[in-house]
Amino acid sequence: MTSPAQLEGGSVAVSGFDVSLSSGATIDVSGSARIAANGKVTTGEGGSISLKTMAGDNSGRLQLGGRLLGYSVSKGGKLEILAPSLWIDTSAPAGAPANVLWLSPDFVERGGFSAYTLAGQSGVTLAAGVEMHPHQETLVLDRSRAVLLPGGGSILDVSTPTLLSVRGRPAASLTLATISQASGSIELRTGSLIATDPGGRVNIASRQALRVDGTIDAPAGSITLSLTTTGDTLLGNQAIVLGSDARVLSRGFASTFTDALGHRAGQVLGGGSVSLNAFKNSVVTEAGSIIDVSATSDYLDLPGSTRLGDVRSTRVF
Repeated sequence: MTSPAQLEGGSVAVSGFDVSLSSGATIDVSGSARIAANGKVTTGEGGSISLKTMAGDNSGRLQLGGRLLGYSVSKGGKLEILAPSLWIDTSAPAGAPANVLWLSPDFVERGGFSAYTLAGQSGVTLAAGVEMHPHQETLVLDRSRAVLLPGGGSILDVSTPTLLSVRGRPAASLTLATISQASGSIELRTGSLIATDPGGRVNIASRQALRVDGTIDAPAGSITLSLTTTGDTLLGNQAIVLGSDARVLSRGFASTFTDALGHRAGQVLGGGSVSLNAFKNSVVTEAGSIIDVSATSDYLDLPGSTRLGDVRSTRVF
């Protein structure tokens, strides 16, 4: 008697002084699926990948030349990256030291992951004017091919990674972090943007300093900015600073559509949450900065009370 197939993706963790994923290499922790004789589909979530350089003096290197995959028909996997320093931009920074890992902003749109953690030992910088849109691509099964796939085959052979509509896809989360007490700082420079799907989560945790001069937008989600300082020592440069151009937004969101009967349907999500925690240090909000968790409203066609089938356009908050 054969044991049932494992549907959940597994875990892969690699750490060392230098960590290199060569071009053409693939790490795949995608979840699988099973189709029963009655047509019922059972799915497994994606697993986790962790790639870390562990040099205490920040002299190690992390190179990502291959593919990282954590797809699922349901919930994608988790991806964690730790490099000596991170620079997120549309092009590699000129003259940067070898230990700086450059990531394209669309790194958080690839591989089907539901949660991205990007950490730098000494610092993380989101360059000016650069936009990050964390998304989870979902596997859409081709049932006609899937039923012919032998047990143990790859789900990627019978499915297509697809970015579903905002209404139909789960929100991905993004964490940016530093771990060096001596020099760990995070900057979101002027004009930069981190924008999640409705209900998404953004967590930015710095050991030394955190400055936001761009926009963080997680509609009906949560945003947490924190200093993860340990001990009782207070240093003058340890602070969360929202510059004059900073926008930290978790406003309500109306997700509406027209159904088969021509009625306006959907849901209205309330404002989310914003948390700023500087431990025992400072929080500075410069003039012009904005924190906004306002509610929203929209009109939906809801059942009336007079007769069966009656609907009325109703403003929903």
